[in-house]
Amino acid sequence: MKCIHCGAENADESRVCIQCGELLEQPDEPMEPQAPAEPEQPAEPQPPEKKKSILPALAALLAVAAVAVVALVLIWRAIPSGKEPAANQPAADASQPAGDSAADQAQEPSAGTDITPRYPVTSYASPALVPEGAMDAVVGSYGSTALNNREINYYYWGAYYYLLNAYGTNLYQRMNPTQPLDQQLVNASDSSYTWQDYLLDSAQSTLRETYALVGEAERTGYAMTEDETGYLEQTWQGMKDAAQSNGYDDFTAYLRASYGPAAEEESFRTYYEHSMLAASYAQTLYSGFRFSQEEIAAYYDEGGYAENGLAQDDTCPVDVRHVLIMPQDDDWDAALAQAEALLAQWDEDPTEENFAELAAQYSQDPGSQNNGGLYSGVQPGQMVTEFNDWCFDSQRQPGDTGIVKTSYGYHIMYFSARGDTPVWMQTVEDDMRREAYQNAIAALVDASGYQLDYAAVVLAAPDGMIQVTE
Repeated sequence: MKCIHCGAENADESRVCIQCGELLEQPDEPMEPQAPAEPEQPAEPQPPEKKKSILPALAALLAVAAVAVVALVLIWRAIPSGKEPAANQPAADASQPAGDSAADQAQEPSAGTDITPRYPVTSYASPALVPEGAMDAVVGSYGSTALNNREINYYYWGAYYYLLNAYGTNLYQRMNPTQPLDQQLVNASDSSYTWQDYLLDSAQSTLRETYALVGEAERTGYAMTEDETGYLEQTWQGMKDAAQSNGYDDFTAYLRASYGPAAEEESFRTYYEHSMLAASYAQTLYSGFRFSQEEIAAYYDEGGYAENGLAQDDTCPVDVRHVLIMPQDDDWDAALAQAEALLAQWDEDPTEENFAELAAQYSQDPGSQNNGGLYSGVQPGQMVTEFNDWCFDSQRQPGDTGIVKTSYGYHIMYFSARGDTPVWMQTVEDDMRREAYQNAIAALVDASGYQLDYAAVVLAAPDGMIQVTE
């Protein structure tokens, strides 16, 4: 899947771009529901130097910062150290030669190839090998703030979990986390760019943007909402509860199972609070940019949107709910009968709230079931044809219902609302806001005088992650 923001190729199952961190959109494919598909091999990741926007990256990072320690802490322990996939890992893609396992798919050096990582950092496979005091050593700065190896490791392993969150276990078709990451290439054609380099690039990008946003938040007196601080405390306590329930001696030991010997409670708490504050302020900064209709129209003309198929008409995005009933054993008549019965049941008390409850109970669309069957801001061409045509019927009004057949099954439809802003205007304004946000962040980062002494950087894997061979 090609990212519409930066053009990088991504795996079809990815939700975020591996290069720029933006949410992936599929304007030419059905948004949901999607039929179950076999896992595909991820596309070649590209170096993330051009990454500018932190919005989706921080959102994912926050989820992973909490979830990684609670739920993903042992994921890499399940990765086989040999050449056969573990029972709970996906087998190699059927399109690959027989015998290719997840470990085989990592871009390891070919015979006679010397790998020299782009960044001359020191990495250790075991915490026991890390020199005393190495994690507290100052290795760089952001403005007047000194950066030490603990922070670098938090962002480095955060980048790994972010990547895992984006790709799932399909990541292991490209990377074998049980082997040294400075000896695995991201792209076989570039013998100087390893997975260690990639993660360090990603770590630095997120670190710089986080510090830029935190600095601006503090300078302007910005504070998180009560809900956000409540969420922070809730997830923090959830991590501590998980540490205890998983039998760890203390919370620090639990943190180190994911983030290596750099992890300790006080510094990790600072890292987590900074991530939360940066994500909160990023949303405020991003949504604060405003543009006149004249500016939007001029940007549309200069950007060549018409040539790329974005019509300057009055079509507005819509909000729609649906309940998907998929045929079992190819029995379409039974699926239709169930859809009609459910719609008749809803007609006894025809409110949107009841429709949402119906979707939560009966819909077989995993993409919307937990959201009351709702898709918000749907634009023309995002859904399969029959679904799309029903939504964008010129006579469609809020409260309309119906049953639509697609290749996935029968959809019980509920038209919730039509937006006020035409699709073309919303698309252009979003692009303008994204550009303005990226420029603002880039200016803050450029003014910071950020620097990192790579020769002083020490990276250390969690104990037992890297399989050390004699």
